[in-house]
Amino acid sequence: MTEQNTSEAGGRNASGSGTGAAGARAPALDFDFATLFAGQPTYEQLAAVFDGVEADLTYIDDQDVVIYFSPFRIFDRPATILGHSVYDCHPPQTHAEVTEMLDSFKAGTEFKVSRYTTKHGHYVHVCYMAIIGLDGVYRGCLESATYRDDLKPA
Repeated sequence: MTEQNTSEAGGRNASGSGTGAAGARAPALDFDFATLFAGQPTYEQLAAVFDGVEADLTYIDDQDVVIYFSPFRIFDRPATILGHSVYDCHPPQTHAEVTEMLDSFKAGTEFKVSRYTTKHGHYVHVCYMAIIGLDGVYRGCLESATYRDDLKPA
């Protein structure tokens, strides 16, 4: 398995916050809509987006705890990982690399890291994005993995 890494520093200011565990309902609130940078979708609409997109999404909060993963899977994750450290779903030999990336997100020196790897015989693009709230505070990291056989090197 070969991997290529690219990083993006500065310039990107992702916004948003995590959703609950797959299948979980949004907490009871005094309003029915999520206020985002642009628009106010309902919580039901947000859940449909997160659970319906054809990407392997995993969201960890600002304490490095896994709080959501999408039903579309490329990388195996047991439901028991929810509520546990992100380090529990990565092999020990990758912990230093994961720590370095998350520390750079928290410090605001990087906002996106991309890799390409292979899984299940497919070329896979994995993108890690710092999630920054509208208030400028680091809220966590979103991992997005998609099959990209169209980009596979010859």
